Amino acid sequence: GLGQSAYEATSLMEELGRETDRARFCADLLTELEQWYKKLNTEGTDSITREWEQRWSAKDKRVEVTIDPDNRFEGIARGIDDKGFLIVEKDNGEAVSIMTGDVVVL
Repeated sequence: GLGQSAYEATSLMEELGRETDRARFCADLLTELEQWYKKLNTEGTDSITREWEQRWSAKDKRVEVTIDPDNRFEGIARGIDDKGFLIVEKDNGEAVSIMTGDVVVL
């Protein structure tokens, strides 16, 4: 399912309060993706993982993870593992890797 994001959908107009040149936006997005792709090919996944963790505002914050309606828990978001899965430290100290689910910063 779409999870919580389905209820929080927005648009560039709503977020920026002004019209956006869609062609320019798409061109900039594709340019940025190409730069990340080149970085991946030249420096590998470790460099991207490090940069992502530096920019990620939820690191070391309390989160709620919902895998499905019967599998929900809270913990501290610690980062991502070498496979790109989110690492959450549960309240009992157990570190779990989350491949899919909804994560909300509390």
